[in-house]
Amino acid sequence: MSINGNESERRTCVLCGGTVFDGQTKCSYCGTVLEGSPPAQAAPGPAESSAESTFDKFGSALVAIPIAGVIVLWFWIARLTLLQSPGIKLFMVALVTFIACAAVAATEASRLGMGPTEGAQHPAKEPGPGLWFILITVLWFVAYPLYMILRVNYGAKDLRKAAIAVVVVFALSLAYLSGHFISSDIRAEKNVSNPAERENFLKRY
Repeated sequence: MSINGNESERRTCVLCGGTVFDGQTKCSYCGTVLEGSPPAQAAPGPAESSAESTFDKFGSALVAIPIAGVIVLWFWIARLTLLQSPGIKLFMVALVTFIACAAVAATEASRLGMGPTEGAQHPAKEPGPGLWFILITVLWFVAYPLYMILRVNYGAKDLRKAAIAVVVVFALSLAYLSGHFISSDIRAEKNVSNPAERENFLKRY
């Protein structure tokens, strides 16, 4: 007697002869995969998984570096006085951030096959690793988010929103601190004429 009285709802396993009902993908008795069942998807190979993990690490580093730069700006640079040359240190933090991002991006671009190199997927469209390093170092505010957008076309993890948010926060932090130190220096020049009083003013700001 068939379940629900419907003979069409069951089949017979070709290997062991056991009863298999519709909806089952393999025999309950011998484990044979039934004919017509959708093939199981192959698990990604070790090399593929390793490559994806590596690119994810590069992407995470590209986002983490500017975040670290913002932390340094607010917890170190913002606390400096004018006598400690905050403007120079501000420039150095920004430059180190730009170069570090450029180095990581160039390394990842090389692994992804960007640019006019052998085996490149789009040799005529995107810059190569060397050019990415130069562009991101010199034009970080434009080249960095552009790279984060284009890297997705090569199978890298999509971190575009995070990258754009980081650029905005980093830019605003630089602009605010630069303006703060410049305005403090101008006030020192205008309002303090006595050298001793000027030094005390600079120590406060």
